[in-house]
Amino acid sequence: TAMDGMRKCLAQEFTSICMLHLRGNARTQGVRRRAEGDPVFGLGSRAPVAITLLVKNPKRKGCKILFHDIGDYLSREEKLEAVTEYRGLSGVGARDGWKEIKADQHHDWLNQRDPRFASYLAIGDKSRGPKIGKRIFQIYTRGVSTSRDAWCYNYSGAVLRENVRAMIRFYNAERLRLQSLISRSRKLSAAAITRHINNDPSEISWSLGLKNDLRRNKVLSVSMGRIAMSQYRPFTRQYVYLSRRLNDAVYQVPKLFPHGKAENLAICVTGKGESDDFSCLMTDGIPNLHLIASGQCFPRWLYREAGRPETRLFDDEGERDAYGYVRESAISNESLAAFRSMLRIGAELTADHLFHYVYGVLHLPGYRSKYAANLKKELPRIPIPLQLKHFWALVEAGLQLGELHVHYDSVKPWPIEFETGGWVPRPGLSATEWFRVGKPMRHPGRGRDKDRMRVRYNEFITVKGIPQDAYGYMVNGKPAIAWVMTRQCVKTDKASGIVNDANRYALETMQDPAYPLKLLARIIRVSMETQRIVRQLPEPVWNTEPRPPAWSRES
Repeated sequence: TAMDGMRKCLAQEFTSICMLHLRGNARTQGVRRRAEGDPVFGLGSRAPVAITLLVKNPKRKGCKILFHDIGDYLSREEKLEAVTEYRGLSGVGARDGWKEIKADQHHDWLNQRDPRFASYLAIGDKSRGPKIGKRIFQIYTRGVSTSRDAWCYNYSGAVLRENVRAMIRFYNAERLRLQSLISRSRKLSAAAITRHINNDPSEISWSLGLKNDLRRNKVLSVSMGRIAMSQYRPFTRQYVYLSRRLNDAVYQVPKLFPHGKAENLAICVTGKGESDDFSCLMTDGIPNLHLIASGQCFPRWLYREAGRPETRLFDDEGERDAYGYVRESAISNESLAAFRSMLRIGAELTADHLFHYVYGVLHLPGYRSKYAANLKKELPRIPIPLQLKHFWALVEAGLQLGELHVHYDSVKPWPIEFETGGWVPRPGLSATEWFRVGKPMRHPGRGRDKDRMRVRYNEFITVKGIPQDAYGYMVNGKPAIAWVMTRQCVKTDKASGIVNDANRYALETMQDPAYPLKLLARIIRVSMETQRIVRQLPEPVWNTEPRPPAWSRES
């Protein structure tokens, strides 16, 4: 990465590096956020701050790297007071002491990677030519990035369709209004377009791609995309307008979900370089880029148009569906052969087993903790256990976890209790009024005094007795329950004025006004069951034997 290159260059250019880390990373949450302490430049700052001194002594060779962490839970005043008392480098050494760092082969200074991780099978590899290695998934992709989520996502399919139509009408009106200007100057710059277009955010959300379409006099229509079901955030489904014209990037998602009837599963994992701890989530919907922080999605299936004169990635045959697509396995035959060889098992080990095994491994507490530094800086690698029984245990666990996480809105609700309200509406109120959510759900109390055993659902209903353990299941930086609490509500986009109402999804799609409350109860169940399954997972001993011939590098 760019930061790896910077650390490498600094160590080459200077003979001494002294770094005083003042913490203050406000892009974290929970206990970690509190440990970061106050931002040094006040509450308006979100980035961590470090004082770094670089020394270049022509009489010395090599580079000595010294590091000191200011400490946990400090206020801004305490941090500044400590810096004042240090007075200089010697003050840090005399009072608290410097820690000398030895950079590793990756030029990492802190959170150094475990070298054994590199010996495991890559979950995916997009390198080409002689450098390509064996990998489990032959294809993977980021989720959809629209750059205009308020316009291209909504809980209501009908509202989404009208929003897209209105924006396209405005775009085409702007294209016609500026047509004479466009025709006069064939090399009209994007900057010139920006000066002449109407930038009213309540009418349109411009992006560089859309401006380029305007500059090229391209006509847009609603038929250039389609409305589909998306997994927008963990345990949050919304409709998406999928279009190469109005989405900033769809990546390879159309190969995973080419039409509305295309069924697929994808394991989405945390992207490289994210500050949040590693997490993963299986979905059967079109993933958003931030479903899992800047994540990569590894599918069970790939769809290709039958009869297209293109190179096929896979050897297995498939049947053409009603839309003219053939579904093929995205699990490589090479990885299947490698697992069968190392585990001394035959064709009874299938691609489905390997898919669910990967999901099981990614939930192993020992795997996540041991390779935490690796998982922040590279995609997962998948080890093979020495014992066949551990392989099958992880397959079964991955299957159970996948069922919970994909079909979360149909699991049996947790038996929640009520402090006020209940499942039966108050006389004189309809079910729609009774279960309607407006503002995000919240815990009673403030700050550290918040009571997480209770949730204020709306003005009528307060849930009590939520198990504390339910908050232990973390996904994409938050407890699973928190995603329901913050996303099942009514939000108005400040720029466009577009309203995104979770109650419309409950009524129009689920046909159940109590869906948000039932979802809260279901995610409590999902959280408790996920942790039960994870606690029962084995901690295998991984195979460290030399790789078989089927696992060697391609020529």
